[in-house]
Amino acid sequence: MKTLTISLLATLMVAVSAAGQSSSANTSLVSSLPYPTGSCADVWADGDLAFLARRGEGFDVIDVSDPSNPAVLFSGRNDLFIQDIQSVGDKLYCANASGNGQGLVIFDISNPASPTEIGSHSSFNLLTSYSLAAEGNHAYVASQFSNLVVVLDVSTPAAPVEVTTFGSQSPISQIRDVTVVGTKLYVSWLSGGFEIHDITNPANPTLEIAHSTPTSLFHNCWPLDGGTHVATTDEVSGGYLRVWDISNPANILQVSQWRAHGVAVMHNLFVVGTLGFITNYTEGLRIIDLSNPLNPEEAGFYDTFPMVNPFQFGAWGVYPGRDEIYVADFNTGFYVIDFKPATATLSAASTSLNWGDTIMLTLEADAGATTIEMPGMADLSFTVVQLPHLQPAPLLQLFGTVPAGASSGSLPQNFPLPAGNFPAYDVVFTLTIADQTNGFVFDQDSVTISLN
Repeated sequence: MKTLTISLLATLMVAVSAAGQSSSANTSLVSSLPYPTGSCADVWADGDLAFLARRGEGFDVIDVSDPSNPAVLFSGRNDLFIQDIQSVGDKLYCANASGNGQGLVIFDISNPASPTEIGSHSSFNLLTSYSLAAEGNHAYVASQFSNLVVVLDVSTPAAPVEVTTFGSQSPISQIRDVTVVGTKLYVSWLSGGFEIHDITNPANPTLEIAHSTPTSLFHNCWPLDGGTHVATTDEVSGGYLRVWDISNPANILQVSQWRAHGVAVMHNLFVVGTLGFITNYTEGLRIIDLSNPLNPEEAGFYDTFPMVNPFQFGAWGVYPGRDEIYVADFNTGFYVIDFKPATATLSAASTSLNWGDTIMLTLEADAGATTIEMPGMADLSFTVVQLPHLQPAPLLQLFGTVPAGASSGSLPQNFPLPAGNFPAYDVVFTLTIADQTNGFVFDQDSVTISLN
């Protein structure tokens, strides 16, 4: 009977494999394409197409309509050195650092198998570029050569017009990344910190926030839901994902931080809803639950480069697509990854009982996309609302291994109550799914039962 119980509860558990091995949690590899070392940078996707920046090899267009069988439709333009890439409709914008006189290059991708160059821009301000963000009729380009943000009107792709430029508020800045969300432009300047500009009028951006700290090298900055917090990543060995409260621009406060490893380097960040998708170089893809800015928690990961070395690149670019996540690894290639977080559901046959009755709970869970055997933990505990000084008391705690291919399951748990004239209490039962190795909580669910 004990073996059966642990087997049923195995689907409630999620964790990581042994350190040093290629590993995953709440994710599974759908497919991958190998590329030569050093040839993959950022990635973008739109519908059935993914666009892969190939550094000195130009770019690739990949058909991902069948995620299990991605097909390269186009690969070329090795006269360009592309590290950032973005599509808007049938236009593809490429940040080029080759120094060939084209800081920004624009392609028509209405025929994705045969992209056609339709325009480019270069000036003393934009001889080479590192990253870009395109929105509407404008492109915001991070210029490596001039260390400026260059704003271009691209409403006529054949002849982009430079409408303004601006630099950092810090004298020790180095331009790294630009992100547009709504009418805000988020700029990361490494040791120069991060800035937020209002771009309601793209030709005249208005600086709203500038913040730096000597302990960070800011590579990315992205707003969280609600607009009162932003998340940043440190491009330095042992750096952090940091969350900042920006509700008072005169007093920016760091409220939390998270990292996967004490040596690995973080790179790109992409936030969708309450989830942050981070490429963490040699720690691969990391998915962080940011629903509580004060307590970021890992929701899943997939390690694309199974070694830890602060001097090695690894997972570089990430794009959370329509159903899958696309990752570009500097050393190992292009990945299509499925993210299915473990979930827990706790229910009760009745939420109002008398002393002497039996509490009847059902524990249900889906182990997500678990594809390897993992040591995990399921915990059922309770607290009493009227007795807040009491610590949560465990009712059931099991440790075991989630078998490869585990999906879902349920387990009833009954708790007879003593009969008698006892006080009325509201008891909160909580089911927790956690990583046995490092204590990460993947999901929780609660139910409240009134005892009369």
